[in-house]
Amino acid sequence: MARVISPREAAQLRDQGAAVLIDVREPEEFNEARIAGARLQPLSVLAHLPSDEDQDKPAIYFCRSGRRTNDAMAQLEKRGHSETLILDGGLIAWRQQGLPVTAAAKGPLPIMRQVQIAAGSLIIIFLLLGQAWPILRLFAGLVGCGLLFAGLSGWCGMALLLARMPWNKKR
Repeated sequence: MARVISPREAAQLRDQGAAVLIDVREPEEFNEARIAGARLQPLSVLAHLPSDEDQDKPAIYFCRSGRRTNDAMAQLEKRGHSETLILDGGLIAWRQQGLPVTAAAKGPLPIMRQVQIAAGSLIIIFLLLGQAWPILRLFAGLVGCGLLFAGLSGWCGMALLLARMPWNKKR
């Protein structure tokens, strides 16, 4: 059974080189803010990743709040480290303890936030213009149908289009 440890204990073990920190969040989250020295191993692909080279050291797993890590405890224990530790409260608790976090340089908004802004704006515009030209209300409905389809299928054409915009290109 994995043991839950405090952010201070985790920082001490990391600083002593006695454990490895493993961030199980997704790459977008990792790029926004991370604990220095933490390795990224997203839960979504963890089962497909090779075993760590530091299996003899305890692994301290964490996510943003600790919820995902706790939910995946059985999967994390199978990774083969000498001991599986869970960071109590995740990155949020780490920050609340005043421990350092490396923040990424400002970049574009995450694609899904851009989709929400664009879709919401289109719906409002079509509904307002629909007061004068009722046929335009149909376009607001089409945007809504597109969002529903994206949610059900996992494929979002608007996200693919926005990802190709110049402000989302890597520099």
